[in-house]
Amino acid sequence: MAKKKKHKSKYSTSLPTSFGTFNAGDQVTFTRVSDGGLSIGRIWYFYVNIDRPSVLLIDLILGNFQLGRVDELNTDIAHKEKKALWAKAKTRGIRS
Repeated sequence: MAKKKKHKSKYSTSLPTSFGTFNAGDQVTFTRVSDGGLSIGRIWYFYVNIDRPSVLLIDLILGNFQLGRVDELNTDIAHKEKKALWAKAKTRGIRS
């Protein structure tokens, strides 16, 4: 009988998954580099070997990967703004 192949994750990376106080999987609000809009997302991994450290996030509003700057990540945002962002994410059908 043939051995069962071990399942490898196709998302493994050698890039860092933590930087400063932030870790992969943290949900933060951030400013998107692509259009400058405010959004909410989950951290995937970091780019730290550049002038301004950046972070790759899964945007919960747009439903795709977005690039953000580490210095523009927000963990403490006004409750009213956070509630509005979550409402927008839920109307788009994207789960957290």
